[in-house]
Amino acid sequence: MTKMTPAEAMTAMLEALAPSQRPFGYGQLLEAAQSLTSGSATQAALILGVLGTSQFARIATPPPVGVPLSFPADHRVHLENSEEWYWISANLTASDGVTKLGVLTTTQSTRLVPQDIQASAGWSDAESHVAYSATTVAVNDGTRSFLVRRKPNVKWRIGGDDVVFPSVDQPLYRCGDDVMTWGSEQVLPLRVQSGDEDMSIDLTLSTDMPLESAWFLQALAGRSPPPRPGIYYSWPQLKVTGTVTLGGKVYEVSGTGWIDHQLMMATPPDPIHPPPPILPPTIDSLDRGYSGWQWCQFNFENGDAYTGATFQDGPFRTNLKSTFSGYITKVDGAWVTQVVDAEWRLDALINTLFDVLQPTEWTYQLNGAQGAGSGAAATAGTIVATPLHADGSFLSDGLGVLSEVAATVILTRSPEGGPATTLAGAGYCETVDAEPRAFYVKRALAILAGEAELPPP
Repeated sequence: MTKMTPAEAMTAMLEALAPSQRPFGYGQLLEAAQSLTSGSATQAALILGVLGTSQFARIATPPPVGVPLSFPADHRVHLENSEEWYWISANLTASDGVTKLGVLTTTQSTRLVPQDIQASAGWSDAESHVAYSATTVAVNDGTRSFLVRRKPNVKWRIGGDDVVFPSVDQPLYRCGDDVMTWGSEQVLPLRVQSGDEDMSIDLTLSTDMPLESAWFLQALAGRSPPPRPGIYYSWPQLKVTGTVTLGGKVYEVSGTGWIDHQLMMATPPDPIHPPPPILPPTIDSLDRGYSGWQWCQFNFENGDAYTGATFQDGPFRTNLKSTFSGYITKVDGAWVTQVVDAEWRLDALINTLFDVLQPTEWTYQLNGAQGAGSGAAATAGTIVATPLHADGSFLSDGLGVLSEVAATVILTRSPEGGPATTLAGAGYCETVDAEPRAFYVKRALAILAGEAELPPP
C-alpha cells in the first residue's frame, strides 16, 4: 500500500469533519494542509490548534473512570488516543548553596489524524502523532533573575525525525535530542535530558518510598471524567540531582521534583446538533473570553504536598474557587490525599510571550478538608507563592502560550487557641490558555498563511 503524504492525510482529516466541526478559518486550514510537507511538524500542530476541540472528532476516548491503572502499561504513550504529556518540574539549589534554579520540562504527543484516516493513509500509530518537548530554566542568584527557554522542538516521524514513543517494552521517550528514560516498571528512577546550544539539563529523579506507592491518583481515582476524559496521576516529593548548563556555565544541582502524567481529551462539537451559529462570519465574532485553567503543585519541607486546579470560563477572573484541591501526606509508606475546600487569588499579572497577560503571584486559601473531621485543621491555612523569576512562559507545539512559574511558598497555619506556624516549600504555578481564543486563532492563521514568521528552529 502506498502511504499518503502529510498533505493528503491532513487534507482528508479536514474534509471529513462535519459542518458543525469546521471552525473559523476552515478554508485557510485546508490551504495550509494542502501545502504540508514531511518537514511541517509545527504547521501540522498549528492546524490542530486552530481546530480546537474539533481535532478530537472520531478519536478513541481514554478508559472510563473506575478502570484501575496498571504499570508499566499506563506509563506508556497511549497512541490510540490523542493528547498526552509528561510534566517534570524541579526546584533546585546549585552547589554554591545560594543560586536557586527552577527547571520545567515537558514531553507531549498529539494525534494528527483519527484512526479511520490513519488506516487510509497507511500510517502507523507513531507516524500519526507529532512529538513535542519544551524546557525552561529559571535562575535566581539573589541579585538577579532570568529565564532561559529551549528552542521549539516539534518532531514528526513521518518526515524522518528521530522520535521514539515509550511502550511497555521500551521505557524511553525521544523527541529529537531530548530524551526521557526510566529504570523500572514503576518508572523511577527517571532521567531526563534536554537542551540546545544555549542550555541543557541532565537530571535524575528518584525516591526513598516503595516504588509501587510513590505516586498518587489525581482527579477521580486517576481518571478525569467528561468533558475532559483522561488518565492523571503524579509523583510528588522526588529527589532530584544532576547538572544544568547555561551559556557554558555548569551548575551542579540538587533539590525536589514532581512528575505529572496526563492523557486528556476534549469532547468534540456535536455533528448532529451543533450550537448556532455553525460558522462565525469574522474573526471579531470569535470568543474573546477565556477557557483555560490554573494549576499548582508544591512540595513542603516536612514531606507533605499540595496540588489543585481551577478553571476560567468567560471573563478572566483573579478570584476563583478551586475545582479540585488536595493536601497530600504520607501514611504507612503511601500517599493519602485529603480533598480540601480552597479559594485562589491571582495577586499580580504580567505580559509574557506575544503579550499574553498571565499571573505571576498567588495566594491560596485552604479552608480545611471537605467533610471536616480530625484532618480539617491540618489542611487549613494560607499559601503565598513568590516567583523565582516573574515570567515562566513558553510555546506549545501549536504555538499557544503556556506558563509554568517556579515559586517558593510559605504555608501559614493559625490554629484556634495556638500561635501561627509556618511551613516553607517550593513548586510550580501553571496557567494554560490565558490568551483569548480569537487572538490565538488570528496569530496561528497568519503564521500558516506566511504572513507572520515561525519562531527560530
